[in-house]
Amino acid sequence: RFASALPKLRRAEGARTPQAVARTYEGMRGLKTAFAEVLLSLQRGDEYLFFQVSLESLRDPKILRFLRTYHLKRAAAGIRVRGLAAASTAPAERTIFRELPYSEYRYAKESFPTAIIIYKDTALFVDWFQGPTAFSIRSASIAASYRRFFEDRWESAAPPSNIKKSR
Repeated sequence: RFASALPKLRRAEGARTPQAVARTYEGMRGLKTAFAEVLLSLQRGDEYLFFQVSLESLRDPKILRFLRTYHLKRAAAGIRVRGLAAASTAPAERTIFRELPYSEYRYAKESFPTAIIIYKDTALFVDWFQGPTAFSIRSASIAASYRRFFEDRWESAAPPSNIKKSR
């Protein structure tokens, strides 16, 4: 009887609205996992968005190295990224994205939240100081809300003149 009911149960499960899922990642090992999940969930040509890491975090050479290494992998995978940063982070942004294809960022005049990545139906929040720790929330509505906020800021933000443009 179970075998005959299984297809009906699977259809019912597929028809229900997806539930939001939250995860916590702790320490550098956890952050590496969180960032790897971003790349693994996307395919060549896909795009994700980010709000920059704080200026204080970007002053740490380990964080800069981590981000540069990550973005080298991302660019090699052909995954596009667009980001918003504060003009005060320009030297660090140039270090991270120097000569990388599929990379575009702009400087926003207004303030905005920091260290957030928006991809597919997920928002990833990173706290480099407490642990470090990251929190991902898989929720189509939350990701869409942050995506709209990003796009509103993107339109008025200024592009840097010294970065290689996306292909």
